Amino acid sequence: MMPIFNVTGWILIALNVFGILASHLMLAKWSVMLSASRFERERWWNKTYAWEDQGKVYERIFFIKKWKKYLPDGAKLFKDGFAKKKLQDTSVEYYERFIIETRRAEFSHWIQMLPAALFYLFNPLWASLVITVYFILINLFPIVAQRYVRPKLIKLKQRALKKQRTSN
Repeated sequence: MMPIFNVTGWILIALNVFGILASHLMLAKWSVMLSASRFERERWWNKTYAWEDQGKVYERIFFIKKWKKYLPDGAKLFKDGFAKKKLQDTSVEYYERFIIETRRAEFSHWIQMLPAALFYLFNPLWASLVITVYFILINLFPIVAQRYVRPKLIKLKQRALKKQRTSN
């Protein structure tokens, strides 16, 4: 399979480096700009399924507890970003916002895989495949992290709601 556009040398390298970086940043920024209301409801792609065992599957298969702390928090890149590195509050409202932001982050990382297809237009097949694997791997770990954390946040929110009701 030959690329559609014949680009070589430093131009190809620059196109790849800046294209990868720009696609990640633009889609991440677009995700941050989307209304939080778009992520309030659980949908098929962000729902916790029974096979996930409330996130425990990610401990068994991906050993998430060993590496999750090393994931960068992209919220620092944008003034409207929501820090998800550690809990900063225990209110019901905070947990609700945190859950919404895990859905937003998961969505962002799913769509950040899509631009990999564009690199087939100007790269040789082997390079396009390497870039595709990169796009998948660089986004898979944050997706796993969001899917791992969300059931725990939902449980914390339910406890906070229960505590709130008993104190009223």
